[in-house]
Amino acid sequence: MTHLNLSNYQKMTNQQTTEPTDSTTYRTIKEVLDSWSDTQINLASDSARVLLALAIHERVDSQIKQLVEDIICGSEFPD
Repeated sequence: MTHLNLSNYQKMTNQQTTEPTDSTTYRTIKEVLDSWSDTQINLASDSARVLLALAIHERVDSQIKQLVEDIICGSEFPD
């Protein structure tokens, strides 16, 4: 079993390992993961992955719906 860390991830995907701090989606997913950080969740468990995926989906879906509503109905954007 390969232990996944940022260095291994970078080698496997040929992607940079810097956090995209300007990405709202990234921040949303990271917040959900952070909220689960004290649970000692076993990612080898399918049911644990389902629960985590549902939590991420709920937050990201809500964010997307808000963006669509802002686009369709208009929204005041700060200058």
